[in-house]
Amino acid sequence: MKNYLPKQNESKESNKLFRSDSNFFSKYKNCIWSSNQQITRWLFISVIMFALSFSTVSAQTVESVDNYIKNISTTESQQLDDLINGEISTLFIFANEFEIKGNSSPVIADVALNSLNQIYSPNAKFENIKLIRIKVRNANDLKYILNTGNLSHFQKLKYVYAVVTFDICPENPDDIDCQKSKISKMISFSEETTNPVVLFQVVSLM
Repeated sequence: MKNYLPKQNESKESNKLFRSDSNFFSKYKNCIWSSNQQITRWLFISVIMFALSFSTVSAQTVESVDNYIKNISTTESQQLDDLINGEISTLFIFANEFEIKGNSSPVIADVALNSLNQIYSPNAKFENIKLIRIKVRNANDLKYILNTGNLSHFQKLKYVYAVVTFDICPENPDDIDCQKSKISKMISFSEETTNPVVLFQVVSLM
């Protein structure tokens, strides 16, 4: 009867091949695992970048003047104060008419709510406008909508400024969140940019 047991040398060679195959599969497995980790890491970073991008696009909101100036430089704060309170050349738009007060090119556009459509088309008078001011005088004014996506032709526009001259939140006159919520409903934001900054201020006429 023939002996079918492998010879000693054949057995050693087989063990070497087995160990070689094991090392190969171990390295292959580690390579696959490493690749999976890299893919997972890449997907995770992609998701984070997408989320940050989306949050940036959607970050445009309404803010009170007082809160806004707390987070900007002294220089910008002074420039904003000059636009809001200074005697600067102004373009008044009302009843579909245009009137400039001042001796230079206007940097403020004071727009009546019922004339908002007049600022959605390009006009040479808008060339240096940095701030658009609207006045919200009563509850009926809250029905108007200003679409910031239609203002791209205002090349130097930085701010939209809503001046509220009535008790917009009569039950909670000092509730900033309530005021912000109501003014926000008047603004339709563009999805393409965070400009202009939309600000509001409740003032007393007394």
